[in-house]
Formats: sequence, C-alpha cells, structure tokens
Amino acid sequence: MTMVARSVSHHHERFACYKQRKLNEGKPWPVVRNNLINKMIKIICAIWNSGQAYQKDYTSRFDKQKSAA
Repeated sequence: MTMVARSVSHHHERFACYKQRKLNEGKPWPVVRNNLINKMIKIICAIWNSGQAYQKDYTSRFDKQKSAA
C-alpha cells in the first residue's frame, strides 16, 4: 500500500492536492502516507459495497451541500 500511496499522490490530482495540503499543515510524510492509504481503503470499500464502477469526478451529496451553502 505504501507504493500505491506514493503512486496515487503523483498521478491523481485529487490525491496530490490532499498530500500537499497535509504537508503544508506540517504533517510528516509517514503520517500523510498513512492518511492517503486510509483514504484509498475507504474508497475501495465504498466501491466494493456499492457494486458501482469508480467515477473519477464523483462528488458526494455532502460535498455538493457544502459547496451550495
């Protein structure tokens, strides 16, 4: 999972922004890496449980409500 976290943080814009934001907050790389791994596990489990394909530009209804407010 460590290599996956490193790869996704370089090749996926959303994860790259997340990584940079956490590093800017002063978090050490091992903590940021662990956060990325946990984030990916949550996404994988959600996809598995829903049975739907991964949607790169998916936005949850909670994110939509936040942006509307």
